[in-house]
Amino acid sequence: MNSESSHNEVNLARLLRRLEKAVNSQDWSYQSLAESSATWIRAEGMLQSVSYARKLLSVIKNDEDRPISSPTSSSDYLQATENKIDALESVLNDVRSRAVPKRSKLPSYLSHVPPPRPKPVLQTAVTITLEEVKSPEEITSQALLPIEEPELEPKSPVSDLLPSTPLPHLATKFTGPGTSESHSDSLLPPRPRHSAAASPTTDLPAFMHTSLQTQEDLSEQLAQMAAQLKRNAQTFAAQLHEDNALVQVAHDQLEGVHSRVKTEGGTLRAFRGTSGYTTCMTIGILLIVIISWVMMFFMIKVT
Repeated sequence: MNSESSHNEVNLARLLRRLEKAVNSQDWSYQSLAESSATWIRAEGMLQSVSYARKLLSVIKNDEDRPISSPTSSSDYLQATENKIDALESVLNDVRSRAVPKRSKLPSYLSHVPPPRPKPVLQTAVTITLEEVKSPEEITSQALLPIEEPELEPKSPVSDLLPSTPLPHLATKFTGPGTSESHSDSLLPPRPRHSAAASPTTDLPAFMHTSLQTQEDLSEQLAQMAAQLKRNAQTFAAQLHEDNALVQVAHDQLEGVHSRVKTEGGTLRAFRGTSGYTTCMTIGILLIVIISWVMMFFMIKVT
């Protein structure tokens, strides 16, 4: 424990000397944002070293087994060390507070979103032709006449699809006071006439034209995709047919090899039986010859 305490004291003294030298030799002034960030990072690193020095000081204070020469000198040393640490920490905190990088506020997502486009309002234009404008005399005469039910004529579906355009009556001549209808027509200003059954594509707004064009493009793309898929399916079918033919050829070859292996296996079994019998007979003959020779040798020796 004494050696550990002495090591802590030596490390603390070296750390404080290094910190004091670094603080005094550093240039804490900055001109740009990059220099400010670098100064703030250096101050943060030195503050971590100061916190480690304070931790070492607390360990030395709480160590009861360390040798104490004189209590006064020891307490003075600890107090002086703590004052140095406080001074370094205050200087570094001041530098860090001055050089803290300003966080730029991120742009909001709503600033990138375009404003919504106003919805187009479909306005129905009421067109009044010159035939619909009638004089008071005609209105009175029509009111006195009995109402006749019009005969319904059969209409062909082709006539329903054709647009009904009124006959233009733009050029009217003043013949005299007797013709009130022509006089009233001449007093009316010319009005623009629109077809009652106009084509649906001309009355549509711009966004519906765009959507129709998009639908047509999508239909063409889908048709192209369908044709491509059909060609791919035909190509894959042809390749599968070729692969099936190759697999069939390989199957036939494997069956031929299997039948040949079975035939060769039967031949080998028959040859093994024959060769085994021949081998046994040869070994037996050799043994008989050797035994006969030994017996003849002993008989010659004895006699």
